Amino acid sequence: MASPSFLLLKINQLGDAIWFLPTVAGIRREFPDSRIDVVCNRPTAVIFEKSVTGVRTITVSYKRVRSLRGMMSLPRMALKLGLGRYDYA
Repeated sequence: MASPSFLLLKINQLGDAIWFLPTVAGIRREFPDSRIDVVCNRPTAVIFEKSVTGVRTITVSYKRVRSLRGMMSLPRMALKLGLGRYDYA
């Protein structure tokens, strides 16, 4: 049986990312061969990448997403993430 894949959405501040780290690490511990993608901003991406082995980050600018132009890019990003066929999000 293939390992499940996970999509985690965490576009928050550094403190929130640090509090979320044990969850990501726990998923990695329970499913060592699974794909784990975290959608987050660039500063928090560094935390996830350096703290949990094998985590892929997809960076999003929170400021850009809140603009009209950024909101127009959300459907494209959703389609791209949907093609990832995640088992859990």
